[in-house]
Amino acid sequence: MPENNELLLLFFQEVLPFASKLKKELAEYLKLKIRIKVMLKLPPAKRRGQQKLASDFLPILLTLSQSAGCQLGLGIIADDLYVPALNFVFGLASPRIKMAIVSYCRFLSTNEEVTFKRLLTECVHELGHLFNLPYCQNSHCVMFFLIH
Repeated sequence: MPENNELLLLFFQEVLPFASKLKKELAEYLKLKIRIKVMLKLPPAKRRGQQKLASDFLPILLTLSQSAGCQLGLGIIADDLYVPALNFVFGLASPRIKMAIVSYCRFLSTNEEVTFKRLLTECVHELGHLFNLPYCQNSHCVMFFLIH
């Protein structure tokens, strides 16, 4: 990973019980310094039914990351996300601005460890895109394109 990168881990509306564990795992795995912030009020976003347009969260994430002195931003949200070409997305990344968002609504399980592992995997996947990693054909690779 490039050196001197700091990541803002922004929780929209709530901090998950395992936020500290997520921060620790991401910091160790990606060798990043990570700051946590919470935004209690959601910014406006286009809607499609109950879903929210994923790309609408990236500008506010960029603004907050820059004001925190972070070069990278990762938003975590409970709401279901979409992009116009797909029914839903687990997450979305913009390598150009180094910002990504992940929704955990489709990861929820009665087993908190399962939910955590799914969220961690998707976070690493989206952050991989920020470092220009492409999709992978190997279904065991974190960069594998998964749509279900």
